[in-house]
Amino acid sequence: MDFGQVPIGSSRSLSFTLTNTGNIPVTVTKAKAPTGDFNSPVQLSEGLVIGPEQTAVQTVTFTPRSAADLNAFYEVTGTGTDANGNAQGAMYVPIKGTGTGTATTTSVADGQWRTNGSAVPADGGGVQLTPATANQAGTAVYGKPLRTDGLRTTFTAKFGPGGGGKGMTLALLDPDQNSASALGASGDGLGIAGRPGTVIAFATGWNNTLQAQNFVAVGRSSAGSSVIGYQPLVKLGTSLRQGTHQVDVQIDAGHVYVRIDGTQVLDQTVTLPPSALLAFSGGTADTPDVQTISGPVVSEAPLVQNPKAATSLQLTAPATAVPGRSLTVNGTLTSTAALPAGQVVRVTRNGTALREVTTAANGSFTFTDTPSAEGTYTYAASYAGDATHEAASSSGLVQVAKLPTSVTLSAPATATRAKTLTVTGRLSGSPFASGTVVKVTKTDLAHSSGVALADAQVAADGSFTFKDTPQVGGANTYKVSFGGDVSHKDGSRTATVQVSRAATSLTVATDHGTYKYGQSAKVTAHLGTTYNSRTVAIYAQPYSGTKVLVKSAKVDSHGNLTASYKLTRNTTFSAVFTGDYRYAPKTVSRAVHTYAGVSEKLSGYYTSTTVGSTVYRVYHSTAKERLDVTVSPNKAGQCVKYRVQRYYSGAWHTQSTSACAALSSSSTGRQQMSLTNGVNNRYRVAAQYVPSSRDNTNISTWGAWQYFTVRR
Repeated sequence: MDFGQVPIGSSRSLSFTLTNTGNIPVTVTKAKAPTGDFNSPVQLSEGLVIGPEQTAVQTVTFTPRSAADLNAFYEVTGTGTDANGNAQGAMYVPIKGTGTGTATTTSVADGQWRTNGSAVPADGGGVQLTPATANQAGTAVYGKPLRTDGLRTTFTAKFGPGGGGKGMTLALLDPDQNSASALGASGDGLGIAGRPGTVIAFATGWNNTLQAQNFVAVGRSSAGSSVIGYQPLVKLGTSLRQGTHQVDVQIDAGHVYVRIDGTQVLDQTVTLPPSALLAFSGGTADTPDVQTISGPVVSEAPLVQNPKAATSLQLTAPATAVPGRSLTVNGTLTSTAALPAGQVVRVTRNGTALREVTTAANGSFTFTDTPSAEGTYTYAASYAGDATHEAASSSGLVQVAKLPTSVTLSAPATATRAKTLTVTGRLSGSPFASGTVVKVTKTDLAHSSGVALADAQVAADGSFTFKDTPQVGGANTYKVSFGGDVSHKDGSRTATVQVSRAATSLTVATDHGTYKYGQSAKVTAHLGTTYNSRTVAIYAQPYSGTKVLVKSAKVDSHGNLTASYKLTRNTTFSAVFTGDYRYAPKTVSRAVHTYAGVSEKLSGYYTSTTVGSTVYRVYHSTAKERLDVTVSPNKAGQCVKYRVQRYYSGAWHTQSTSACAALSSSSTGRQQMSLTNGVNNRYRVAAQYVPSSRDNTNISTWGAWQYFTVRR
């Protein structure tokens, strides 16, 4: 038997069935009902005979007094036997249920009750309202007013033993006219008449005025009256004095509902104050009963509050901010119910409390903060709410980062050495704090790693100025560096000023203007007055070749530097003075020409002879003279001519000059001449390299004369 969940102070009744499945009657020899939260006001009768195929139904009522899982058994023993003829013995019906919720009170002994008159505490938290003594009145009053709407009271009532009794009540007394010591009249006054309030009466004795007994009714007790004025009463079919009864009284929306042993017996409309003092009362007359309340459970309905008004909090924070600078966050607190000015809003930054701010009449509020470093900041605002307004909160993220710093500089393009110049500049991202400076360094010919100048003070708007008097000519580069601060990143910029230098004299000369192929040129550079550098470099730039350094050194005491360079093609020599602290750089140049190299070789002769100091090659008239020529550098495809002269009449006379012949890929050429008619004559032959307009490397060059004579 599972009652499931039952709220504390309420009751639920379930039944189980006993069935005789045999063919002879069975007698119930023992029936033991559970007690406490589970009970049976009308228990199964011992001695009950259940015939074959007949049943008996037993009701159990669950009235939880605590929030817990509860269990019990209903024990039944009969004369039945099992299939083997053995006695069945005791059978147990398992019972369980769960109490839920909370109870206001479950015991008259909990310190909140007061007993008056004939009432005395009884075992198990109950109270004996009257003894079996005539004309008694007793009450047990709960000392705190309880809300009447939703109030529920359950208890077990027992009338007797005694001679007939009168009855008891559950009273709801006016708290303004009663106290915990309230006690009324005995007899038909049921121990409560005369105390202002509403009573639910359970009468057992005969009431002459009503001409009724054994009834339930709702009545009104008035101050000073010895009787109760009842509304229509309900006569009960079951005697209240028979056994115990589980009583459940519930007040809901102006109605009083009364259930006895799980059956509703009364539904009466009443007018009750918002709160009342709850009391049990009992009274006796000439034929008294002991009247007892046990297992009381009183549950006051939770206080029903009107729902709080919805509240909204909006927070508007800037998306970005700068460390060290104040930011402003705006917010608005609104509600569906009016909110007066001055509501307190608590503000945090990354979970740390900042301050409390109050709202204006329109719900707006503002707060400021100055983040100290870069990072992500969460600003949160919360309103705690009040009795009529819900709480609300909101938050906003702010990304805090330093400002990038750009540096602008304005400096003159040129300046005069030893004269003061002015450089101005500005840092972006103003304002700047007082005392902010920029570092200034200068790099010049004398300070290749830079030299520090005085710091420049930065104004609030980021502007700055510094002056310098350069002593070294040439490029003076000023670097301005800002190291950053709490609000700004670092930054730097350079500006270069060309500072004036005096001009010096510089010349370059060669010992010749034209040179043979492979001949070395003597090159002389002459440097005039300078300040702290006397070094000159001499370079050679062969036509279409790579410029090479011939020599770099200090000039001699006369200002001269001499070098030698071997020529193979037209070449430009340059002398370079790179300048010094006070004199400007200077470069001068001189171009020289170079002949090509023409080498010649005769072949085909049979001997040699000498005429004077000149060597002649001797040919037979039947042979051919052959001249092989090589031109350097390689002049493949260029022009070579050959000239032959004969000696007679005391002089050399040109016999022939050939047309251009193209040099081979290896820059060679060949000339031949028949000697049949040249017996006893002396000859000479030479080759001439003739450059085309495409060749600017060398100038036109004659080879040396090659001498020969002819014999038979």
